Amino acid sequence: MANDNTFNQQRTAIAEAASTVAGQPEVQQPLSPVAQARDSHVYVGHVDKVMNIMTGQFLSLTSLARRFSVTGDDVSELVAELLHAERGLMKVDTVAFEPGLDRVFVDENSTTFLNLWSPPNLAPVAGDVTPLIKHLNLIFDQDQTAVTFFTSFMAHMIQKPEQKLMCAPLLIGGQGIGKSLLGEFFSSLIGAHNTASIDASSLTSQFNDYAQSHLIIINEFSSAVSKAARAMLKGLITSPTIFLNRKNVPAIPIANRTNLLMFSNDHAALPLERDDRRYFVWISRAQRQPQEYYATLAAWMQGEGAAHTLHYLQNFDLTDFNPNAAPPTNASREALIQESMSDQHQLLQELFEAGEAPFTGDLVVTSDVVEYLNSQRGPRFTVRQVAAFLQQVQGAALGQCRLTESDGSTRKPRVWAVRNVDSWVGRLESDIARAYRKPGLPVPVAPTSANGSGLDRPRPNQRQAPAQGGQDWETPQL
Repeated sequence: MANDNTFNQQRTAIAEAASTVAGQPEVQQPLSPVAQARDSHVYVGHVDKVMNIMTGQFLSLTSLARRFSVTGDDVSELVAELLHAERGLMKVDTVAFEPGLDRVFVDENSTTFLNLWSPPNLAPVAGDVTPLIKHLNLIFDQDQTAVTFFTSFMAHMIQKPEQKLMCAPLLIGGQGIGKSLLGEFFSSLIGAHNTASIDASSLTSQFNDYAQSHLIIINEFSSAVSKAARAMLKGLITSPTIFLNRKNVPAIPIANRTNLLMFSNDHAALPLERDDRRYFVWISRAQRQPQEYYATLAAWMQGEGAAHTLHYLQNFDLTDFNPNAAPPTNASREALIQESMSDQHQLLQELFEAGEAPFTGDLVVTSDVVEYLNSQRGPRFTVRQVAAFLQQVQGAALGQCRLTESDGSTRKPRVWAVRNVDSWVGRLESDIARAYRKPGLPVPVAPTSANGSGLDRPRPNQRQAPAQGGQDWETPQL
């Protein structure tokens, strides 16, 4: 990778241009417009605009020229000077946010990038980090698995800033317990210039300057956050590439290097599905401490604590930490999943786990489940809700099966196996028909074939699904 020597050389040349004339008193010579612009602006070819490296603002070459009070043909002449190959602005092809790389670097395709990341202005110093450890234990209720995971999350950002983490911590707890103190503190370690603190509504904004950050902190995340914002959040956590959308600038694709840290007071802050691997959830039981506790902690964080913690995180053992793995599961995560379920989903889950009707046997028909549940007191159900639940519990659709009703009539609905799935996939239709009973009717004992070996054998070359759960009656092994 190329370094940013050219960038520094330009600044040095500007300083030399202001040097004093030999033999005369020191007089500051005025810089030319091009020299002034070169000190703080870079031309970005991908968007055909100039970027102020101090503010991050993009503007056209013409707008930059007019800032030097030139008009008419002088504007065109100054623009030409700004683009001059030798005397003009430094030129890059596009921008990137790449923690750990130089301010200007060139990739393997010879593309020149202006790196929007810059190193934090903090030097590590070995020292005592007891105040931090104490506060982490307060927030995470003395749970060492949670403390270790959260510490590893932050240490990974310090030790391996170029590697994105594929999950985001969501810390939920009462007001004033010190959750946001952690966000502010870690922002100081990573660098405030590399951090964006936003509210959840910003996720759906047309512009996303916040995406050029190593850490995005979202405070006051709640169940009121829109579905569109939650979808954007998923992309920020796992998408390899994001588009940087800034006002009056064409969208710029950049590698996604941002990580997220979210805080909330809402115990139902985020609808969470059981197979969602994106979030590490912790619902803290911590109580607010005396004001002296927070005053002492804040003074330490703003003083020697920052340098001590940086050293601690730089040397934290990450041997067993995988930035791409699913975060640890815990009771807090399960509580959020349960809170996210609809009344119908919760009731289906409870009946299924208890083995109660309509889930007393291995086999179900969605329409029969709906008919039975809607005959009971409680929420109303649809076939779609039941089918989605059967898929969630990894039931297997066995296909249509001709069933005979008690009045002698027949029908041919789709039958699902929800338990002992491996024993039902591939069974003959007659086996399934003999075993199935509508909800509310007794479940039969295992039917046997004429040779006494149990259920009829499956047809050749039919797959066997993995087993799910226990058995209500013994199914013979083939």
